[in-house]
Amino acid sequence: MNILIKIPNYVRLLAVSSLLLLSLTHCSYNNKTGIEPDVEDTRSSDEQHTPKPLIAGKPYRIRGRWYHPEQPDIGAVQTGIASYYGKRFAGRKTASGEPFNPAALTAAHKTWPLNSRVRVTRLSTRRSIEVVVNDRGPFVKGRIIDLSTAAARALGIKGLGKVKVEYLGAG
Repeated sequence: MNILIKIPNYVRLLAVSSLLLLSLTHCSYNNKTGIEPDVEDTRSSDEQHTPKPLIAGKPYRIRGRWYHPEQPDIGAVQTGIASYYGKRFAGRKTASGEPFNPAALTAAHKTWPLNSRVRVTRLSTRRSIEVVVNDRGPFVKGRIIDLSTAAARALGIKGLGKVKVEYLGAG
């Protein structure tokens, strides 16, 4: 014997609405802790969990001069002039293969490994930040690092600035 129970439409609507609300509420919480995060983490899941490998690279030649990428010791320091590059390079591929983002805290270094972290300190103010080396440069005599627009702004550099750069290791 088959029994057919007729469920009123308003009950179906209420059940579907409840399930939808429950699923939306679950999506707004941090999956690991079950609590709502205070600050949104805008990094991709790959960036959050998998450090990128360091890439020293092969020797390369720019304007007739050879550069030999190296693996410096943790704590290695260079002092010199920093410059920055910005919006006109936005979206162009960096030496690490990712598109250049002027709003990211990144930098270009001639020889230190790509995907490494460095601390850049502006000597006149002692303000410092950490950036990720994702490109090669600067190829102007006397300069040791090119900063993204955001990194230069964070240090208060408008044009050129004297800095100390310290190698921190893998990003």
